[in-house]
Amino acid sequence: MGESSRSHAAIVPLLAWLALVALPGCGSGEAIELLRREDRTPTPAGQAQLYGVAPEVPILAEPRTGASRLGTLRLGGSIERAAEPASTEGCPDGWFAVQPLGFVCATGAARLERPPSMAPLAEGPDLSLPLPYRYGRVRRGGAVVYSALPNLMAQRLAEPDGPGKAPKDRQLGAGSNDVPLDEAGMATGPAVIRPGTPGVGPDGYRTVGAFFAFTTAFDPPPIGVELTPTVRPPLAELVAQLLPETTTLRRRSIVPVVASFDLEGPTGLRAFGLLSDGRFVPLEQLEPALGTAWHGLDLREVGLPVAFTLRSGVRPRRLYGGRSKPLPDEYGWNEGLPLTGRFRTVAGQRHYLTRDRRWVRHKDLILLHRRHRFPDFAAGVHKWVDVSLANQYLVAYEGRKPVYATLISSGRDRLGDPETEPATPQGIFTVTAKHVTADIDGREVEQRYQLEAIPWVLAISGGFSISAAPWLRRLGAARGHHNISLAPVDARWLFHWAHPRLPEGWHSVLSSEDGVDTTTTVYVHK
Repeated sequence: MGESSRSHAAIVPLLAWLALVALPGCGSGEAIELLRREDRTPTPAGQAQLYGVAPEVPILAEPRTGASRLGTLRLGGSIERAAEPASTEGCPDGWFAVQPLGFVCATGAARLERPPSMAPLAEGPDLSLPLPYRYGRVRRGGAVVYSALPNLMAQRLAEPDGPGKAPKDRQLGAGSNDVPLDEAGMATGPAVIRPGTPGVGPDGYRTVGAFFAFTTAFDPPPIGVELTPTVRPPLAELVAQLLPETTTLRRRSIVPVVASFDLEGPTGLRAFGLLSDGRFVPLEQLEPALGTAWHGLDLREVGLPVAFTLRSGVRPRRLYGGRSKPLPDEYGWNEGLPLTGRFRTVAGQRHYLTRDRRWVRHKDLILLHRRHRFPDFAAGVHKWVDVSLANQYLVAYEGRKPVYATLISSGRDRLGDPETEPATPQGIFTVTAKHVTADIDGREVEQRYQLEAIPWVLAISGGFSISAAPWLRRLGAARGHHNISLAPVDARWLFHWAHPRLPEGWHSVLSSEDGVDTTTTVYVHK
């Protein structure tokens, strides 16, 4: 996804990198020694675990290479395992059964002990929050991302203009993670910044500085040591430690930050953020990405029909004597309105009656009508999702009972041909996999920037996905390529509600084909 520029891909002059070895504080000797050591943290007695040391650790159905995949474990994550391996065929350290099912090879992508350098990645995403990581958005000019913490010379070579100017430490408003949720993930009130929320300082305020300040302190990994090392010849390994590989992120790119470290920079101490994939980015090149606090409607009590206002400033109206008169108050942007189902045509315009006995014009609304005809799969308590591309809405059902309604952003050509145009496919599909986070195709934002480790991704059999969109401020308008984007609060609810269930400790799970309720149906139509 990124524009890669490997800083050691070109020939490094011998004198230049020899000079680096002699630089004080570059840490090359300690870094090389750490790579050679078997430095491990012992597993507590009675708590046998497997630890992910690669960005994607496959969980297989059988203890053999080539078996079908059930899901994955994330980098730095851990999962409970059996005490003894089931087999060592094709896996010298053993295939271990993991909870609640499946097998993982303890050679390569997973280990029996967690390397100390992985400690900052151990905590992982907070699945209780709409945005499970603290996301940053790349500021003006782009950002250089390093495969390892860089020494001074590496920083100067990768960033010849020097560190960028740090953003002003201004106070920030509410975002997705400030919306209070019940046990089912439904919003229970307006967004409120609360002490203890990630990114909120001890004074109860969220600022740019507080957002990337982490309360858990870790020792920084040695300079030049990659958390996910690449196997290289000895000389190339030395050069890689002196000049870590770099990737350029374009302005407005979204990335997750899991920890921060202070490191010597060209102009003094410099804060680096650790990304969830083990790379490092200078924090002055990021600004907080809070995600919208807007969300859809819980239909468990109100049912259908409902509506969402098309814009801010929509005013309820009073009907009398064949006239429609606006009332003084206003609805907010995309405000959800439970309707009675009654309507009247006044002055040539249809008006709908809200549950609080006020009228709203049809032209000011996105309407979600009560269904009177259902597809065949809408039986019992089977979970399915009804998506309208023309009206940009989504309704989640259990059988014939609507449980949640919200607005979406689909492919921007709406009803176009997805083979040739940026349009979401229409048809009856299923959820084939769930990923806590995954990279999103840059075509969703017209290749203008990168979207890394975006949360709550449902992979759909039609070749597209449904996910959170922390880069969007407003929903209800088609802006993407093939995917369906949701507000983070809605995406989190849908992810946890939809089948298949994500086992504890897993980062992704694939749907099974051995039962109707092991997956969720997605019906996309005009």
